[in-house]
Amino acid sequence: MSQVPYFATLALVASFAVTGCQPIADDPSPSSAVQEDQSVTVAADPEFVPERVPGGSARENQPHIDYVLSHAIDAARPDVAGLDLVKVLVEAGYSKEGMELTPDASLIELPADSTALAVRFGEECVITQWGSDWYASAVEPVLASDTCLLGETVSLD
Repeated sequence: MSQVPYFATLALVASFAVTGCQPIADDPSPSSAVQEDQSVTVAADPEFVPERVPGGSARENQPHIDYVLSHAIDAARPDVAGLDLVKVLVEAGYSKEGMELTPDASLIELPADSTALAVRFGEECVITQWGSDWYASAVEPVLASDTCLLGETVSLD
C-alpha cells in the first residue's frame, strides 16, 4: 500500500491546524475603514472614588484615605511634605486630633527615605507610608503606648 495518501492527509490536517477552519478574509474595503477626518470618541469609565465613612472603622475608611493621599502625593512629587498631607486629610473630613506624623527629614536634616502618617479610628489606625516613588497603607491595632506610630512624631500645629 502506498503511503502518499497518508502524507497527503497529514499535510491537509496540519494546514487546517495552522490556518484554522475559517477562510482568509479579504482586506476591508476603504469604505468600511474610519476616515481620517472623522473623530472617534471613546467613552471612558468614570473613575471610582471611594467615600469617607463618618463614624466608620479604620478598614471602612482606608480606601478613601488611600485615594486622597495617593492623589495628593502623586501631584506633589518629588517634594511631598507630611504636614501638607495632614491638611489634605483635614480638608477631606478627618480630625487632626487623631493623626500622627513622622518627620520628613532625618536627624542630620536630609530628606527622610520615607514618611508615615497615621489616622486613628477607635482602637485601630490606618497607617500610611510613602517614599519618593511609592505609597502603602495598612490597618493596625493601636500600640500598647496608646499611639499608632513608633518613635518620634512631629507636631501637627
